[in-house]
Amino acid sequence: MQVHGREVGFRFTVGASVKISNLCPDGDITSLGEVLEGQYGRVARDAAASIAALSEGYEEAQAYEVPGYKPRPLTVDEVMTLRMDEFAKLQQEALAAWMEDSKPTVEVEPEKKEGGEDQASS
Repeated sequence: MQVHGREVGFRFTVGASVKISNLCPDGDITSLGEVLEGQYGRVARDAAASIAALSEGYEEAQAYEVPGYKPRPLTVDEVMTLRMDEFAKLQQEALAAWMEDSKPTVEVEPEKKEGGEDQASS
């Protein structure tokens, strides 16, 4: 998504999870839903902080993955300057990245035949 003339991305990194969990009651990131309910001013500010954390996660990761990349994450102040429709779209994109990056990964070991050999070696 374009914000203030630049493309922004989001990534749910360890660093982003720490910053977001600091917004949550007792630091429990699973209670983020509670943070994003209630009084509008607080909810908007905390949503902006979550968006900024996910943007920073993406930008910092890019700096390690792409030689010469200069991180330019969104800031809370920058997010707060957006129009309401832009803010809503940004929230949707950030949430989509969170969901994608939070998917559990499952490693499957090859089946073993009787006698201890795995199926792939037959």
